[in-house]
Amino acid sequence: MSKVLLLFAVIPGLFLIYYAYKLDRIEKEPKSLLVKLFIFGALTIPVAIILERVSLNALANILYGGGILYIFFENLFVGIIEEGVKMIALLLGSWRNKNFNYLFDGIVYAVMVSLGFAVVENIMYGVSYGFSTVLLRAVTSIPYHAIFSLFMGEYYGLAKMAAVSNNSAGASKNMILAYMVPVLVHTLYDFGASIPGVGIVFFLVIFFFEYLCFKKVKKLALMDKPL
Repeated sequence: MSKVLLLFAVIPGLFLIYYAYKLDRIEKEPKSLLVKLFIFGALTIPVAIILERVSLNALANILYGGGILYIFFENLFVGIIEEGVKMIALLLGSWRNKNFNYLFDGIVYAVMVSLGFAVVENIMYGVSYGFSTVLLRAVTSIPYHAIFSLFMGEYYGLAKMAAVSNNSAGASKNMILAYMVPVLVHTLYDFGASIPGVGIVFFLVIFFFEYLCFKKVKKLALMDKPL
């Protein structure tokens, strides 16, 4: 893999990490914690690959005819697995950490895990498919991994706030949403990208949704408060 290709594979994810870090205005998180979460996210890649191969082989045996139903469930399984391993990494790396003391921290932590995953995945795509794929993913898949983490981190922060307040029902509800909402968005994104002939309409929709989500994260940063 050339240095130029590696650079383009890594830069979009690092830029989005820097963007989330800068939005965290009240109390910056320790860089050591953020690096740890990034590594945790990167380490989930082999686990996700193994689980996806097993589950998609089983799905192929059940829906051996293929078609739109197979495409939907294929993408659903990918969403369930990838967001699942990222959620586990997020919990292991940050839930009990003493620095998790502001609502927006949940988003910063989720972004680190998700983009750790996305950067390694992008390098793998670059090795397999080349420069054009890396460039396309720079404006599609990489921002969408950040969007998945936005929803995960928002509800994750709310779950932590509820837990601090001894509201176990609220903590459980928001923890479920922290997993299920990213799975839904991930599935819909992958499903749309997998349907033949969607073309420019699909890209217009995803770019508009990116715009809405970046407005949302800026608003959430301004609404940050202690847990």
